[in-house]
Amino acid sequence: MEYLSIDGTMGEGGGSITRLAAGFSILFNQPIHLKNIRANRSPPGLRLQHQLGLESLQKLSNGELSSIEVGTTDLKFAPGTGGENTLDVNIKTAGSIALLSQTIQTAFIHSNSVKSIKINYIGGGTFGRGAPDPYYLNNVTYRFFSQMGYKCHIDVKKNGYYPKGGAMASLTIEPIRNVSDLKPLVITDKGDLHKICGIISCSENLQKPKVAERIYQSIFENLRKHPHYFHLSEEDVQIDLLYERTLNPGVGLSIWANYDHTVIGTGTLLGKQGVPSEKVGKNAVDHLIHETVNSATVDSYAADQLIPLMVMCPSESKILVREVTSHLKTNIDLLQQFHPRNYILKKEGDLWVLQYKSWN
Repeated sequence: MEYLSIDGTMGEGGGSITRLAAGFSILFNQPIHLKNIRANRSPPGLRLQHQLGLESLQKLSNGELSSIEVGTTDLKFAPGTGGENTLDVNIKTAGSIALLSQTIQTAFIHSNSVKSIKINYIGGGTFGRGAPDPYYLNNVTYRFFSQMGYKCHIDVKKNGYYPKGGAMASLTIEPIRNVSDLKPLVITDKGDLHKICGIISCSENLQKPKVAERIYQSIFENLRKHPHYFHLSEEDVQIDLLYERTLNPGVGLSIWANYDHTVIGTGTLLGKQGVPSEKVGKNAVDHLIHETVNSATVDSYAADQLIPLMVMCPSESKILVREVTSHLKTNIDLLQQFHPRNYILKKEGDLWVLQYKSWN
């Protein structure tokens, strides 16, 4: 089979092209030649988390991977068969566990031979800049996956923050056996708001000044100031507060709003030395309001992750998003190179409609 040439400068030109292209290579059994990797970034080339992701996919698929290292800008990858089902991945930095998981979850949406996959992460980060956290994935992204019939879950045993990481977690995936078993995702109305959930994770040295409690109180008070949320009681705001021993100080949080038909989140938010807890809480609410005051049914962080499943599903899927992010458009365009399919992306009022028509 010929190698499909992928230009790493396409779209937003970042690491997501490498993660997705490698995942799609396995999903569609298509060898790839990836060029100009992260050419739009400084420094260009693979970062450690991309290298670990590619090496993990090589082992899981028993594939062929050209020699790579941090900084590599050109590589070839060809998936094989009969790879490993359980894998330990050692991450010696604060590289994102969630971004590594996204690489693997894309590759194994569908498999005729693999019943389950388990990845044990030793080290790495759970809360970091520019990456989702595992709690967001479990409660937002993977909830949509589950609706479509695809089961993924990350069990976090210990959190890790930049710069040392040190997290402990495991990813479990149950690939879909038959593509025909994928259920369509059609969400055109959020329904009523039921509750706000989330997590505030802090290193144990922040327990005495009650950083998590102060962030929570700020979140609750600022929610009650907004007309969209003023009716919420304390029972309606269920945010877990967590203190634990970590390799270095850190604060990470993620909140999401549960509606009748969907769930919308803030993505990952971070505390910062010198920034009051009260301001961190207000910032979280501002992010949530930004995502929920409109009629969008999927937040801007989850939308691009749903595209591979929407493309694979034989039936029509349709969601409403607030904006077309560079990641969303890049994912759509990249997938078209592997699996061309008619889709609609159009603006209606203040929202964008993303729709994949039925195969029939």
